[in-house]
Parts: sequence; structure tokens; C-alpha cells
Amino acid sequence: MSGLFRFSSWVLLALSTAGSAAANDVRYAADFMDVGIGVRELGMGSAAGGVESGVADWWNVSLMSRLRAREIHLHHTFYAGGLANLDFAGIAWPLGRSTAVSASVLRFAVDQIPRFNDILDPDGRSERENNLASRPSGVPAGFFDSQDLGLRLSVARWTRRIVDFGWLYSPFPLELGSGASVKYIRQSLDDHLAVGLGADAGVHMTFGGAQMVGWDFLGDFTSALTLTDIAATQITWDTPSRAKASIPMRVRYDWGYVQEVGSLQSRLVLAWGRTWDLDDGGRTDRGFGAEWGVRQKLFLRLGQHRDDWSAGLGLRVWKMQLDYAFLAAEALDSHRIDLTFMPWN
Repeated sequence: MSGLFRFSSWVLLALSTAGSAAANDVRYAADFMDVGIGVRELGMGSAAGGVESGVADWWNVSLMSRLRAREIHLHHTFYAGGLANLDFAGIAWPLGRSTAVSASVLRFAVDQIPRFNDILDPDGRSERENNLASRPSGVPAGFFDSQDLGLRLSVARWTRRIVDFGWLYSPFPLELGSGASVKYIRQSLDDHLAVGLGADAGVHMTFGGAQMVGWDFLGDFTSALTLTDIAATQITWDTPSRAKASIPMRVRYDWGYVQEVGSLQSRLVLAWGRTWDLDDGGRTDRGFGAEWGVRQKLFLRLGQHRDDWSAGLGLRVWKMQLDYAFLAAEALDSHRIDLTFMPWN
């Protein structure tokens, strides 16, 4: 915990003294937006290609257009034994059969961080060693909070076309989806505040293998492309230097395959995803996973992300679904739980 307190004090000092030129090199601005929303996707190795859910806009906003029912999502995670808290709430709403909209809020906070005003004189070490009265009491002079808030509004739409490649393949339906999100980011640390606006966009296409090549047993393939933080989202602090931090644009590609297994009343979903960071030496993150769903009631998931494995379980009862994921790649906490309500189904 002491390391966190020292880090928070260092951030306060850096924000008040750093120039905007130096702050432009900050890589991890608003990184709380990357904690991952959607326990189903996280349990599959942070891959979303074959997934339909109301939080798809956190992965590829165009995939949200495949949603057929209204959903309310709630999420809470305790990090480091309650030292930090992650809260999420969102609603996704289909408009007809071709359009869907969503609104969500994400909050990541470390509350009640103690403040120590005592500054030790390096030359007074011997005095502190010999005189107990000269040592700091260790009693905080007060407390401050660190709170990060992200608001997102999204819209997605899909269309269907009949594609004919001539003699090589049979005519088959092709689903094309597109979508966009705008997000407001607000970060506060003690008395300092930073705000920024950003945008994401995504497209996807889905086609049935059975219709395309005539093999009745084949399922549906999905290919999706995402641009995150288009034109690099700028976060500006209210310090005297008006320090700025930039969130670099990233490119994400997802692939998915859905296979119905009628004889077992089950469905298999395979997903693979990869993200390229354009401003961090070409750093990439990749993940892949699978989900086995039985009667759309019980879901088992397994995946790998960032060289570590993940696993998940989902259970749908009446008009709600509970999803759990274990993430070995997370340093602070490995357990995530989502609660999804579908009251209008």
C-alpha cells in the first residue's frame, strides 16, 4: 500500500510541474478504459468475434448491431482486497431489427488515500535515529481520492446483401455491420481534474459457410475490424501547465465462428482477437478462446490472453444471466462477475 501512496504523491507532483511537451509522451493515459468489460469475452481470452452482447461496443461497436433483445449490464470488482473498486452499468437497446444503441458508465476508484505532509530532511537522519520525537508520527494529515470515469454512447447498424461470385460459389447472404462510439473521460486525483473526448469505430461482416460452399454442417463466420481512439484521444489536466496526455490509436481485428450442434442442443463459439498499438513500438496483444453453450442456459468458456489462460462459466435463469471469469493475466485480481438483466424478453 505504501507504494501506491508514494505513486499517488508522485503523480500530483508530476502534474503540477511537468510541461505539456513532456506530458505528450505519457503512454498510459486513461488506461482504466482498458480493464475489459464483458465477462463473457474475457473468459474467452478477450476475444469477441462470435459474441453477441450488449457490451460488444467495448470490443467492436458494430457487433452490437447483432443484439436482438434489450439488456441491462451490471458489474463490480474489488481490486487488491478492496483497495480499488471497478463499477460498470450499461443498457443496450435494439431499435427494430437492424439498429441498436447503448449507453454505459465505467468508474474506477481508489478512495481514502492518506496524505502525509511531513517532508524529511536528508541531513537530519542521524537526529531521527537518536531522537524519537523528531520522527514523523505516521498519522495522516488528511485523505484524498483518485477517481476515473468513462461515459460511452454507441450506435450500430447492419444490412444484408446477397453475394454471387459466379460459378465458383453459390449465392449467399452477407451481413455487413458498422458502428461508432463517442466517449467522455474524466479523471480526478486530489484537487486536480482531467477531461477528454474520444471516438471509436468498427465494422464487421458475417456469412454462413453452409450457404457459401454448400456444406450443410458449416456454421457462421465473422470478421471484425475496430479503430479505437481515432486521431488519438487527448486528456487535458487543469494544472498550471495544462498538461496533456494522449491515448494512441489502436487497431483491433477479431475473427469468430459459430457452430450449432443440434443433436446435442448446443452451440460452439470460437473466437480470436488481436490488437495493434500504433504508438508503442507496434506492441500487440492477442487472445483466443471458445465457448460451449448448452440449451442457451449453461455456458463453459476457456481461452488464453497475454500468455496466460482464462476460463469462465455462465448461467441463464429466467430473465437474467450470471457470468464468471477467471483471468490469470490480471496482476491485482483474477475474478470477474457480470450480471445481465433481460426484463423485456
